[in-house]
Amino acid sequence: MESESSDDESDASSPAVDDEMASPRTRRPVVVPKPPPGPPPEVYPKRVVRPCPVSPPPQSFPLENDQNHAMDRQLWLSVFSFLSQPELCVCMRVCRTWNRWCMDRRLWSVIDLSEKRVVTPSAIKGIVRRQPTTLNLSWTNVTFKQLQWLLIRLPRIRELYLSGTTEATVYALSTVTCPRLKVLGLSWSMGITDSLMKELLVPDSDSRAGTGENKSPLSRLSTLFLSGSDVTGLTLRLLVQHCLDLRKLDLSFCPGITDQDIESVCGQASINEFLLSGCAKLSDKCLSFLKLFPSLIRLDLRSCTGVTSDAVQDFVKTRKDLLKILEGKLIVNM
Repeated sequence: MESESSDDESDASSPAVDDEMASPRTRRPVVVPKPPPGPPPEVYPKRVVRPCPVSPPPQSFPLENDQNHAMDRQLWLSVFSFLSQPELCVCMRVCRTWNRWCMDRRLWSVIDLSEKRVVTPSAIKGIVRRQPTTLNLSWTNVTFKQLQWLLIRLPRIRELYLSGTTEATVYALSTVTCPRLKVLGLSWSMGITDSLMKELLVPDSDSRAGTGENKSPLSRLSTLFLSGSDVTGLTLRLLVQHCLDLRKLDLSFCPGITDQDIESVCGQASINEFLLSGCAKLSDKCLSFLKLFPSLIRLDLRSCTGVTSDAVQDFVKTRKDLLKILEGKLIVNM
């Protein structure tokens, strides 16, 4: 009996043993030792790599017979000065010599793209190559990034016209510095308000801390066009405070300009050309404040319904400088 029971137990345990033998053994992953760290990289001294200087343009035009043309570079530039800018672009395709001569900055001091409407990236690059002093981008689709990229690369710009543009595009002027900018045109642009003009005129104290300078980015402006904008007397007071060289100011058809705004700056401003046509809130009272301006070359009060012709005549008679009236309410210096 005992032998039978032992046989039964061995038979019962044999399947368990078979399962253990049949189950695969789990293998541990082989750990690959990391290589030892290499030597530290060699530190080289930092050097500024600059492009090669541009070679001066050739002074003569080579011909096919290995001789030079009778006309030198200065005479050719005199001829090119009579051509229009589209004609200059055609001449640039003739040869490499003409290409370099036609890129002379004296031929591209003024670039006007106001009739193009669409300003392409290639046109932006072409403007930078020519380095104009006067640039007209009025009524074009120029964007904030394009204008910002452009102004950074135009240190010689003196006159900039952006009429008919948007507030976002004009805001690019607050992010760059144009030390030579004298004339700025923002007439009939959307969103030109006191808050935007404050961003353009008030200097950034944080960026200039410790330099001893606290000048406005547009401190050298002598002429500013703001026709059709939504500015008020706040902008006028900011201009008097930060633009000491301002001589000509166009506020035509600005509905927010009042007699009190003229009073707030009289005796402080050095403006001698005041264009106030179409300002509906002005009245004869503003003339009593305009008398305190030391010298006036031009005063435009046309289309100001609150200003009478009799008050304009009395204003001219009481002035010591020689003034005359043209077209009703346009006063000019004789």
